[in-house]
Amino acid sequence: MRKASGATGNGAAFVLWVVVVPMALMAVSAYFWTAAFPRAIPLRSGATPESVDVGQKFEVLGAVFTLGGYVALLATLWYQRQQLVDQRQRAAEDQVRSEFFQLLEAWQEIIHNAGYRGETGRATFVKLSEQLASVVEMKSGGRSGGEPASEQCNPNALYELFYKGDVKALLGNYFRLFYHIIRYVDQSDLSQKDKDGLVRIARAYLSEPELHLLFWNAISQHGIEKTKPLVEKYDLLQNYGGFDDQQFKELYDFRAANRGAKGECLN
Repeated sequence: MRKASGATGNGAAFVLWVVVVPMALMAVSAYFWTAAFPRAIPLRSGATPESVDVGQKFEVLGAVFTLGGYVALLATLWYQRQQLVDQRQRAAEDQVRSEFFQLLEAWQEIIHNAGYRGETGRATFVKLSEQLASVVEMKSGGRSGGEPASEQCNPNALYELFYKGDVKALLGNYFRLFYHIIRYVDQSDLSQKDKDGLVRIARAYLSEPELHLLFWNAISQHGIEKTKPLVEKYDLLQNYGGFDDQQFKELYDFRAANRGAKGECLN
């Protein structure tokens, strides 16, 4: 819609400056020199008291018509340049979208090729999510329902107990590529509306176990500086159902995403 409205605006401007303005200029000038002005101040030549011939009056109009043609030429050149700029912009935007889907495909390949303790593909992330949940429950005293965890159990320390060895090797690659996909879209020249649309596509690929892992990764030392701001900005945890019994939900700022204290959508 944005591209269509821009093209319509350029076309209207082209018609205005190439057709309407020159014709209006010439019409007003013709009326002024052939009708209005001679009645107000009769034009006479220096050699005779007779009024200047109408053909002589139109000699003056020649300069006016030339000016109108010059305006039309400039408007044509401007329109052609604007069309070229629009084409380049559309090509750049199409390239961003093409590369985004290529990155998304590579990210999904990591998921399909994942394996951990006998599980493969997306089942791997179910296993990892269960293991992370066990670590959190064991080390935080088993509190749930939003009750505060022990002050000695900060989220980074809990995540580090889980994020090591084979887990780190697998999830490190997974989260690095996911971060760069969202960052690539965020730093592109697309409009914010188009950026939101692409990120929504990436978000739709996230399963509940992946959202659980992302929740913890983003508040750990591995994601708090870079990943967490993007998670909040693009509401990447919107579909996460673990907010109701999540002890560390207050570490996220949901205001930018128009969400409540428990992560519920407000719109």
